[in-house]
Amino acid sequence: MDISRSIFDAVGFQFEKLAATYTRDSFATVKEAIASTEEGGEGEEIEETHDNLSHDEIKESIPLILLQVECLSLVLKLWLRRINLLQHSDKEQLNRLQDLEHVILTTQESVIKPYKNFLVSNQDKDLTDLLLEPMFHIYPEILEEKLTKLSIEKAKVNFEILEEDNAPNLNTKSSLRYLYSNNDNSMVKACVMDISRSIFDAVGFQFEKLAATYTRDSFATVKEAIASTEEGGEGEEIEETHDNLSHDEIKESIPLILLQVECLSLVLKLWLRRINLLQHSDKEQLNRLQDLEHVILTTQESVIKPYKNFLVSNQDKDLTDLLLEPMFHIYPEILEEKLTKLSIEKAKVNFEILGEDNVRMKRETVRVCSYLGLKLDFLDRLEDYSAKFRYHRTLFEWVVISLRKNYATLTLRDKNSLSKELLDRIGFDPLSSAADISLARPCTDTVQKHLVDPGEWAEIYIEDEFKYNILLSKNKGRFPFQSDKTNEWFELPISECKLYDGDPLCNVFAANLLTKENETLIMTTYMLRKFPEGKHTFLFHGTDHESALDILNGCGIHLSAGKEKRDFSSGKGFYLTDKIEDALKWAKSKTVRPAILVFRLNAHGGVSSNNKTRKLTLNAQEDLDKWRDIVSLFRSVKQTAKTRQIISEYDFIEGPVATVGSQTNGHLVFEPKPLSYQMCLISEDFAEQFRESLHSILFY
Repeated sequence: MDISRSIFDAVGFQFEKLAATYTRDSFATVKEAIASTEEGGEGEEIEETHDNLSHDEIKESIPLILLQVECLSLVLKLWLRRINLLQHSDKEQLNRLQDLEHVILTTQESVIKPYKNFLVSNQDKDLTDLLLEPMFHIYPEILEEKLTKLSIEKAKVNFEILEEDNAPNLNTKSSLRYLYSNNDNSMVKACVMDISRSIFDAVGFQFEKLAATYTRDSFATVKEAIASTEEGGEGEEIEETHDNLSHDEIKESIPLILLQVECLSLVLKLWLRRINLLQHSDKEQLNRLQDLEHVILTTQESVIKPYKNFLVSNQDKDLTDLLLEPMFHIYPEILEEKLTKLSIEKAKVNFEILGEDNVRMKRETVRVCSYLGLKLDFLDRLEDYSAKFRYHRTLFEWVVISLRKNYATLTLRDKNSLSKELLDRIGFDPLSSAADISLARPCTDTVQKHLVDPGEWAEIYIEDEFKYNILLSKNKGRFPFQSDKTNEWFELPISECKLYDGDPLCNVFAANLLTKENETLIMTTYMLRKFPEGKHTFLFHGTDHESALDILNGCGIHLSAGKEKRDFSSGKGFYLTDKIEDALKWAKSKTVRPAILVFRLNAHGGVSSNNKTRKLTLNAQEDLDKWRDIVSLFRSVKQTAKTRQIISEYDFIEGPVATVGSQTNGHLVFEPKPLSYQMCLISEDFAEQFRESLHSILFY
């Protein structure tokens, strides 16, 4: 209090009043303090529910010492905010404030931040024990020196904050929200715009215009953004369909922070592409660019890639919660260091990209390829098509068509297994996270990994990205129903089920499972114990959230959505298993938003007691040869009279799951997986009837 008194007085902040909102015995939580203002309104001053705490009482409370340091940090953040706002209005005044800005930043970074960390790490100690810690006395001394210097610099330029900076007013409880929702570095570091501005400016990239194509409420899809450019053409700048987003609005949106990092990554990819093209033309220049190339590669690999993964894995958190994550502040700091080094290396060799690279960067197709982890020229051939021909397909369809064409050019040996080399050849950037994810996901289901065509795994990844990448689709939220309810069952009312046209199911249960990765199966098994089988049998289908909703809400089971070359079908089939772990493995191998559909059948394995189904059962040992013949038929992908006969004669086929046993004369020999079971629906009429047995859905 003695040290920060002059700073608090300068802004009319009465710390004793704020301290009085905290009980001396239990130190009330910020949540309670904020809640107490709901009736009175945020603009009111803090009620003196206790007498103002005395000077000595404040000194003797470790939490209140920490609160003082936090409030001091808040004042400096407000000063820094006022200085930053001048960059848009008064350049001359901004230049005069550079020394003051530097002192504020160094005070925050070198003193206040470590001082707070020290207090937090020692919060469980008695004050008498803490007094024996040398740093407990050293930090206030250093802080006093810094604040003295800060007051001198402030007086030199006659700097004062404006009245609007008192909103949230320092003497109101709303300052508590501001204090704890604006953790260290959130004023500057959390906004990558401040860090990447020099890079964007160097290539003439106006991020605010791109950000404006995304709505603030639902974060518009790239598909909508592309549609808005149909008339103007891709070479033109992005139309300002909304006003450019402000600096603060960009900071407050997790998707927009991710978009900034993606755009920064795209710029570096273009630089790297330009350097690589020199190997065919200018060997001498290429040698000079080796250091720059190294910095670009390490920046992408060691900072941007993990930073993007961090943002994606935390996309469902509120920004206020994300601000409490240490890595949210660490990544921008590391990124700033790397970009500073990169700018130095770039200046050393006088490196500039060409005009054609700037044109490429403005194309939506190039940005989408970058988001997907595809090579930047992957969709270049679309530029040769007329607008009418090009837009008769979605961008997702064009990506899949291109993947299939590239895959078709490979030899059988090249298609032997899923590998980074194969992904590179069909169009993926080998340095992207996409290549790593496409390789890692199938490993969650080792049986299916070898039975699903390698090219199909790439398509599965692309389809999932178009569904759930927050830069490519509307932000759907963590769960489709009642996201506030987790790890408990709830019944879906018809009003919530009817999202699409058609006749929705009723009496369907749902659960949103939120667990650690290694606890998912245990929690799933535990949840299903609520519904004992009794006279019923449960079968499970692993899928994703969107597909589960399609089946739930009247669209039904679409057999034609099935993939080719499966055990009991080729392009028209719906699979179920009696083992929840198998359904979960399959769902996790294909999507970031897994879901399990639970179907309840009667004791006879039918939908109703009088149900007469046409089934082909291949479970017995004596059926092994017939099972092999049927699996080989469907996995050969050739429609024959035999496969057409099977499809017409039966409603479903059941039997063990196939594994690759060996190869004879270049042909695969299939073996049944021990103790496995699968059912494949192959009749449209039966699939429609079977849908009525949907009992519950687990969303992950």
